[in-house]
Amino acid sequence: LKGKTIYLPGIARTNYWPWLKAKFGLADDQIKPYDPSFRALALDKTAASQGYLTNDAYQMAKLGAKAKSLLLADYGWGAYVSTLDATDKTVAEKPEIVRAFVKATSEGWKRYLANPAPAHALIKQMNPQQEDELMNVSYRIMREAGLL
Repeated sequence: LKGKTIYLPGIARTNYWPWLKAKFGLADDQIKPYDPSFRALALDKTAASQGYLTNDAYQMAKLGAKAKSLLLADYGWGAYVSTLDATDKTVAEKPEIVRAFVKATSEGWKRYLANPAPAHALIKQMNPQQEDELMNVSYRIMREAGLL
């Protein structure tokens, strides 16, 4: 990715970008504003963009383009955005709530991985435009990549 345009959202500049720069010798002048529509990638086949392993190849294929996702965890990045954060005060004063939340979250993901149909039906009910195929592809990728 050295010397290539990289489309990143603002939060990435303080989140994983400093790590990418240090680890791979990238430079700030490579960054361009993030474009979630994939338009930028369609126009510049050498560019890179923040994305989601579970969605991007599917979305790009719908546009008639090929893309390869690189999971930053495979290169040493361990802090992703879907984390649970709590203050020391909350953990100390309300440990039962923290435990219950962590247990419920863990149980929810276990149930989803065992049978995604109920969750997909609920998602579809709440968002009728959600594509069944995308949910199925995302589920398969999560399982295959061991994301959870």
